[in-house]
Amino acid sequence: MKHLVVGIDPGKKGALVALHAETGQIVGAFDTPTEERNYDEMGMVKILEDAKPRIQLAVLERPVLVPLKIIGGKVPSWNSPRSIAAQWEGYALWRGILLGLKIPFVEVTPKQWQKDPFSTLGKEGKKRSYIYASRRWPDGPWRGSQGGIREDRCDAALIALYKIENKQLGEPDDSVLDPLT
Repeated sequence: MKHLVVGIDPGKKGALVALHAETGQIVGAFDTPTEERNYDEMGMVKILEDAKPRIQLAVLERPVLVPLKIIGGKVPSWNSPRSIAAQWEGYALWRGILLGLKIPFVEVTPKQWQKDPFSTLGKEGKKRSYIYASRRWPDGPWRGSQGGIREDRCDAALIALYKIENKQLGEPDDSVLDPLT
């Protein structure tokens, strides 16, 4: 039975989090597989292949182009050309894998999925995802092996939750499943 909604934060330090479509509870969380600073495409395929029989819908974050920002005379690492290229590379890989495995998916922008959960948090900065996710799922996998906050896991969970809470789990647009039509 297909009962999972999978949120994907496509960055190299991204993650995939599976939520139960009915309850919104976390079923699984995976960091984006990498090998020596590169995406591990076969590792990415394996995660989705193993979960495919249970996936109702995948929700892939589509990166947005933002103007280059210079803060204090430097380009922040999150906005560097290398970081932006890695986000788009991850997006393209996840999208291709979803298409290849014929897993139904939709795309959302950060602005779409961040609108509702963060409206009550004000300007908490980069930790907003963690604050919201840790309140929603207090026992969630929000800390890495070294104890640091894994905002990518928080983001992936909230990307999936966005579709669950907005009751948008019907059939995805055919144009998303088959870009050639």
